[in-house]
Amino acid sequence: MVVGLHPEGAAAEVDALAKDLRRAGLDVGVSSRIAEDRWLKLCVNLMSAPNALIRRADHDTREFVEVKARLLEEAREVLAAHRIVARSCDGRDRSLDEEIRHQRESLKRGTSARRLPLYNQVWSSLRSDAPLEADGYHQRILELAAAGGIQAPVNARVLTKLVEAKSSRLGPECFSAAELLAP
Repeated sequence: MVVGLHPEGAAAEVDALAKDLRRAGLDVGVSSRIAEDRWLKLCVNLMSAPNALIRRADHDTREFVEVKARLLEEAREVLAAHRIVARSCDGRDRSLDEEIRHQRESLKRGTSARRLPLYNQVWSSLRSDAPLEADGYHQRILELAAAGGIQAPVNARVLTKLVEAKSSRLGPECFSAAELLAP
């Protein structure tokens, strides 16, 4: 968990809150640039939809890794065009460049597919009637892309498939990785 003033700054109240949360047993970071950290989290959360939409058998394919890497590349381009900084507030998280590299190298390392299933919010939402959250992440990137005249085809494709899966009640793990790569 990260706490801080939005969009940036420091305050004694933030430090006190962090201290209270730590005493309660939570791992808490304090950020003087919380908006930058929020953008990084939004970008990383773009990968939640493909993790839930793509059949588990495809999680060790080049296409699966490419979907996730391209989502991040598109987001990086869009944010750069708008001069929006997305970075870790406390150095605990990988940068966008590092995360893209990490995703692409995961095939070689044999870590693109988790040993245990991943039941994230998207997976749960597709399984139940709970509302989606991840659609908003892709919509935000697509809004910024449109405003900047930038194409973000993989984000658009993933959002389309996410909405299709939800509205048609297809459930989680309903598409192949190749289906999520933009045509």
